[in-house]
Amino acid sequence: MEALSCSNCCHNPLQLGPVGTAFGYCTRHRVVLREPHLLTCGQLLRKDLLGPRAASERARHAQRFAADRVAYVAEPDVSTRDVVEKPNGRMPGDAVVDEVRDFGELDSKIASLAALRRIPGARAEAAMLSLGRGYFRNCVEHGGRWTAGVHLLRWTLDRLVDKPALEPTDLREPLGPSLARTVEIAVWYVVAMRLALITEIAAKAGPGDPVARLSPLAERASRATEPGSGFEMLGWLSDRAPSIRRALPLSRYETLRRRLRPPQSSD
Repeated sequence: MEALSCSNCCHNPLQLGPVGTAFGYCTRHRVVLREPHLLTCGQLLRKDLLGPRAASERARHAQRFAADRVAYVAEPDVSTRDVVEKPNGRMPGDAVVDEVRDFGELDSKIASLAALRRIPGARAEAAMLSLGRGYFRNCVEHGGRWTAGVHLLRWTLDRLVDKPALEPTDLREPLGPSLARTVEIAVWYVVAMRLALITEIAAKAGPGDPVARLSPLAERASRATEPGSGFEMLGWLSDRAPSIRRALPLSRYETLRRRLRPPQSSD
């Protein structure tokens, strides 16, 4: 049930495996999710699936669940008013929650993603990666090229082998068999989401583009390491980091960034 729930949806960026808050928040319906593991909707964009597979599963999911309202996974016709509510100024806030709540309400979604990037901690990174995947998927579906995700790609490559900064308050219950194991699983979730975002952006680059060679990265890393072994995956990536980062050197990123920058007004 969890895989089909709001807990596993990119549009709920407050939760990623054991990382996050006890409650969720849907940036599509703009509601607080008090029991996100029990809820879903037809816009589900699964965090555990990549690119085309996530899109095809979303289309299949939408055949059963309406896109315009949150429903129970097990009982789509039962009212969810007891577990879904508008924020109404009572939503517990911190820097991450505030940016998530404002996502899509401000002038630029990429500015909101940049703001999350600047907030320290694993919860902020998990939110940026989740929303970044949804943002890029939407760009692609509206005819955008891979360069719509160039900032996200560069930011993620910059921290590719950094250990996610986990604080005790970043972990939501229930914890695993030990705190150490829970932390390693949390690290794995964040690193796996980094790779998912990189892979999805790279898959949209043309075959002659150096960025395209990163498209199998998530699959290669998952085959070479044990599921849930965050530190093993970081070690595998560390051995290959220079080669991976050469797919988008800083010089090319700066060139692309200048091309994408909107013209400045002369006023």
